[in-house]
Amino acid sequence: MINIIFLLLIFFMLTGTIQSQKVPKVNNPSSIFASEVDPYKKNIIKITITKYGRFFINNEEKSLPLLMNELSKKKEKKIFLNIDKESTIKDLNKLINILKKENFKNIFIRTIDSNDK
Repeated sequence: MINIIFLLLIFFMLTGTIQSQKVPKVNNPSSIFASEVDPYKKNIIKITITKYGRFFINNEEKSLPLLMNELSKKKEKKIFLNIDKESTIKDLNKLINILKKENFKNIFIRTIDSNDK
């Protein structure tokens, strides 16, 4: 009986897939002025724009309409933007317009301290 349980356990371990989170690689722009914000606090929504114009909300890729729908459900109104320096202003403008429409006022943009270079 125990052998069957172990065989089933091994079978499910080998055939199951593990879902890994897609964390996009982003090359942040530099800035002279900076203040620290912890993007991992529970009340902050993390949005990423890659250089290819892909949008992520809390490390889950979303199309722009789905992103807008998801943001309309959020009660937290603090946004942490992680934007690739090679992304287009057009993509950033689309996102800013959505954030304005949904009445987000606290928006933080992640940068690299240019003094560290």
